[in-house]
Amino acid sequence: MFTAFRADHARWMTKNAALWSSRHPWLAVDAWMLLVVICVWGGSVAGMHRATNVQLAPGDTGRAAELIADSGLADKAVESLLISAGDGTVVDPAAGSAAAAAVTARLLGLPGVTAVSAPVTSVDGTAMLLGITLAEGADDPAPMLGAAAAVAADHPGLRLDVVGGLTIGADVDRQLAGDFQSALVLSLPITVLILLIAFGALCAAGVPVLLGASAVLSAVGLYTVASHVLPDGGSGAELILLIGMAVGVDYSMFYLKREREERRRGSSAGDALIIAASTAGRAVVTSGGAVMVAMGGLFLLGDLNFSSMAAGAIIVVALAVLGSLTVLPAVLALLGDRVDKPRIPLLSRVTMSERPARWWPLMLRPALKYPVITLVVGVAGMVLLAVPARDLNLRSSTEDDLPQSMPSVAGFQRLVAAFPDEQSGLTVVVHGDDALVGDAAARIAVVAGMSPMPEIRTAPNLAVLSIPVPYRADSTQARAALTQLRSVVIPQAVPPIGATADLEVVVGGGVAYGVDYVDELRSRAPLVIGFVLLMTFLLMTFSFSSVVVGLVTIAANLLSAGAAFGVLVLVFQSRWGADMLGFTFTGGVIAWIPVFLFVILFGLSMDYHVLVISRIKEGVDRGLQTREAVREGIIGSAGVITGAAAVMVGVFAIFAGLSMVEFKELGVGLATAVFLDAIVVRILILPALMTLLGSANWWSPRFIGRRVDRPVTVAAGGVTVRVL
Repeated sequence: MFTAFRADHARWMTKNAALWSSRHPWLAVDAWMLLVVICVWGGSVAGMHRATNVQLAPGDTGRAAELIADSGLADKAVESLLISAGDGTVVDPAAGSAAAAAVTARLLGLPGVTAVSAPVTSVDGTAMLLGITLAEGADDPAPMLGAAAAVAADHPGLRLDVVGGLTIGADVDRQLAGDFQSALVLSLPITVLILLIAFGALCAAGVPVLLGASAVLSAVGLYTVASHVLPDGGSGAELILLIGMAVGVDYSMFYLKREREERRRGSSAGDALIIAASTAGRAVVTSGGAVMVAMGGLFLLGDLNFSSMAAGAIIVVALAVLGSLTVLPAVLALLGDRVDKPRIPLLSRVTMSERPARWWPLMLRPALKYPVITLVVGVAGMVLLAVPARDLNLRSSTEDDLPQSMPSVAGFQRLVAAFPDEQSGLTVVVHGDDALVGDAAARIAVVAGMSPMPEIRTAPNLAVLSIPVPYRADSTQARAALTQLRSVVIPQAVPPIGATADLEVVVGGGVAYGVDYVDELRSRAPLVIGFVLLMTFLLMTFSFSSVVVGLVTIAANLLSAGAAFGVLVLVFQSRWGADMLGFTFTGGVIAWIPVFLFVILFGLSMDYHVLVISRIKEGVDRGLQTREAVREGIIGSAGVITGAAAVMVGVFAIFAGLSMVEFKELGVGLATAVFLDAIVVRILILPALMTLLGSANWWSPRFIGRRVDRPVTVAAGGVTVRVL
């Protein structure tokens, strides 16, 4: 009884949404356009609220940053100015000093600069370094860069680089904006081209693109407003584009393909629309719900960056589902048969032909005729691809992952080559009894072997000790230094921590940030994975009233995810991948990519899985044998799945070509998984497995019940169809 009510209720919702939109098409279209305008306007007025470094810092690093910020001991923002010879040789002392004096005079005349330190010469004499202390609120590096460029022009043999968080951040923001624009510009024509091939008509191809683009625009605006509650971690807008164009186009394709199919079968335009709403529309709701639930698992990581990305993805998917159920039926009602015009010569003959494509039965034949062999070969191939994932090396993101062509990054590399101590550092924060914190920090410095005694900054109940580390933040030596400090030096120097002295000692800084970030992901990833697996299983089990369908879904998605991880390792942990995609080889995968990839793959793969299982279940409920129902369901959905997968792969491939390594890894992983999922899993593994299981596919315990769909009259024309 419960499952029958649930199925009827979902069908009632999608059918009635389509009925209302088709009867009031202009009202539905105007309401959608008004929503888009309000979201975009609201976002532009609100402006993006970015998360602070303190909010983004993980573990002990975050606690150290919080204590320092609350005490007022936070270092003033400092940029470095590096003076070096253009040819990399030793800097002439007289010329270097003259350039340092000239640039100091210019910098001190800028409103955003409060002090400039005396120049320090590197040990090998190849560079001189000056520290630029910034005024509070200074956020524009352009005046400093202009001053450095002017002095460099007066000293032709010298190079002047301004390097630091402000300049690198400005370059990254500029690069991200350019990448975002490039991705949008490239994704639209690629998507349109794929849709033209899939539909053979300009209107039919344009409708999904318009819906996807409008959903993305609305979501970016809403996300911008939401960032004032949940601050943006830095990648929200790019993720919205990545997910929004993929699911927005997919959902429209599901709906449009089914509506066109029903019209070809002889249904009127109105009946075809309602049948599509009751079948494809319900698949869209289930699929969208799966994506949103899966993305919600990212909140369990307790990381603000992941939480903001999850919020962005949930917003754009919700809008894509809403648009598919409301404005899409309205547009189709307005267009009628004109949705198939103007037709593309040759392509339209294939896509609008009533004859089934010959190649899908051929591709499906092995799974239906030799299911055991096909299943074994398909699973073995996916497992083989997944084997390299055993060597997955998670690492934190560093300056090496940024495009080396950016001026600030190139300057940073020259800086750390000349001054190794500037590469990274550790910050020890002692918090507790005001009479003890200073002595505790001094003992830590002594046990650590620091000589002479470094400056210890103090505030009420707080002492801060900075320890330079002459190694890159993600290097083995830097991690060893952190381990030594935390596990040996601090316990020896301050043995009664948490006992009689009641002192809290935490370690932050660049080295600790990377280690804590990776450790936090490793510790919480099993919780996220377990949540996604459980929710996916429950959603599919109760949607189709079958425990077996839930288990098959988990198994199929795990195969796709494992293969994607294996390809990630092959590409990004090898030098040929770096040469092919143009990134700096680091021998690892950025830590947040695998867990995020796992979550998003489980969500996106539901697009295909729900559609395929729905079509197969339709055949079973009509009385077909399992083998024939599988054949009909796979062939009936193969065209739309191939088109949708091609759109996704095309969009994700664009991200693989962007400049940031994170987006390259995300693009490669997603494109690989979607391709394998749509071809290998849905054409070989899934049909072979379901053919072998037969009627057991629909087994479920009594408390879940068995859903048997009833014929439903879906339009005033009196056409009666079975819908899921």
